[in-house]
Amino acid sequence: MRPDQITAIRQSIQQLLLNEDMLVALFYERLFVLEPSLKDMFGSDMRAQGRKFMTMLQFVVAGLDNPDLSRDLHSLGQRHREYGVRPEHYATVQAALQWALEQALHEHYTTDVDQVWAALYDLVASAMQENPAL
Repeated sequence: MRPDQITAIRQSIQQLLLNEDMLVALFYERLFVLEPSLKDMFGSDMRAQGRKFMTMLQFVVAGLDNPDLSRDLHSLGQRHREYGVRPEHYATVQAALQWALEQALHEHYTTDVDQVWAALYDLVASAMQENPAL
């Protein structure tokens, strides 16, 4: 990602952290509306799952200029495959995330913010689905 994109992501994450519970609730609510079968992949403690989600989101944003981020995301993707995540799930997750970001950021959700978060998601999803054996 370009430095200006990283700056935009980091600015918006600061806004999201002001009400991270809302972001988490919106994300999972939308995810399960878009693909109800995904709910079976999660345990009953959605509060703990939400904390994991926010921790990972912050880890990714903090590591955007870390050369090891791709390797870490690949490992995360391997674990997600073990949970049953399939390639087609990534588009659903992106749709839910972009919608939740728009709701949570309100007037701060501009076209530019949408585009940088989409670029970030593409980077994350690509690294998670990467198959180094090929």
